[in-house]
Amino acid sequence: HNKSESLQLQFRALDWTDLATCAQLHKDAGPFDAIIISDGVLVAPPSGPMWHKVGDAEHMVSLPGPLLDATRLLGHPNTEVILAVVDRAGDVQETARALLDRRHWLDIVGFPHDLLADEGSTKVTIFHFRWKNRPNVGSEVTQKLWSNI
Repeated sequence: HNKSESLQLQFRALDWTDLATCAQLHKDAGPFDAIIISDGVLVAPPSGPMWHKVGDAEHMVSLPGPLLDATRLLGHPNTEVILAVVDRAGDVQETARALLDRRHWLDIVGFPHDLLADEGSTKVTIFHFRWKNRPNVGSEVTQKLWSNI
């Protein structure tokens, strides 16, 4: 949602692994003030028989790293991102690891917290962060120290 231009939400399909497409969307409609992603991480192909009948389950993997990189490209400094991750096969752990890899460039707005779906069987973890103003926060020495921790 880009609130400076319009108060009307627009929905579009987006392949966030295609950074050129993300850059074009940023140019056409961005930068975005808030990005909300629901069930966008899938670290392993779906295993149910339906997925193998309907389509190519092996190509349905959606890793958290490229998704996070796309949100950074689509936003601006201080863009808030809310990411809801269903934990099927380590999806939450991989998302946390991808966020940790980018810790120099983001601020955690709230600690991750878990929610249960209405039926109580599906756990969803909510991550809430914003991108920092500057991509290179701290001196070179500080960045190297943090990168080694």
